[in-house]
Amino acid sequence: AVLSRVSPLWSARPADGGGAGEAASLDLDANPDPEELWHDGWDPARFALGEARFAAHFRPLADDDRSPTPLADFLELDADQRAGRTPVVKESGDEAPRHVPSPALVAAVERAAARWRTLQGMALADRELVAAAVAEAEERTSRGLTADHQSQRDALVADYEARLAGVEDEVKLRTAFTVRDRLMKLAALAEGPGADRSSGEGAAS
Repeated sequence: AVLSRVSPLWSARPADGGGAGEAASLDLDANPDPEELWHDGWDPARFALGEARFAAHFRPLADDDRSPTPLADFLELDADQRAGRTPVVKESGDEAPRHVPSPALVAAVERAAARWRTLQGMALADRELVAAAVAEAEERTSRGLTADHQSQRDALVADYEARLAGVEDEVKLRTAFTVRDRLMKLAALAEGPGADRSSGEGAAS
């Protein structure tokens, strides 16, 4: 049933309302050849041909049946082109006898093909939507990272400039104290030791 698309396998994830990977999606990858209409020509009629319960929907191909046409090819024709042709199904093997499916079975195969093509279209559209959502999320993330990096850079630059200003102030202060100390020492040397004693003797007298 899976091979013939009668009961295809699929999984769906509803949208979570978020970013990348959270968009709604339909996955058909568990099916054989999910991008093809049929897997190795295995349509529902081929499936039914091997089931005894569907034997009433087949008859052997008669000599007077006009233009026997494989069912898969028959379904690709429009109504006018189908006129004068007989759809046929056969099991694997070149010598396998051909069987004519009933109109009801042909219609069932056509419906199965339409359903499968609808699922394929939905899955393709979902893949495109997911790809677009991922690209958009990556762009948003890139923009966010760029903004974060710029913010971090600005903070580092501001911190560096503040530290540099503090260092400059400290250097200026230390330089001022050093200059004052040197000037005081130079003044003491210029006065000389005698100047200190005379000043002391004068004070004593």
